[in-house]
Amino acid sequence: MNVVVDMDCPICHRTHRIAADQDGLSAWTSGELIQTALPELTVVEREQLITHLCPPCQIDVYTPFQDGDL
Repeated sequence: MNVVVDMDCPICHRTHRIAADQDGLSAWTSGELIQTALPELTVVEREQLITHLCPPCQIDVYTPFQDGDL
């Protein structure tokens, strides 16, 4: 059964939702690797569960700087 998880992004402070399998969430919070417990979620969705960063903020945080950006 899927449950909806609400998360507030620590950067932009917007609330975002992910629907995830309840058994998979339980397995992950009990120590299972997230990619094993919740393989149906995208990499971005799994990262959002781990860090609470929304997809746009993930792009901002994880996009490497270019030479002219500093």
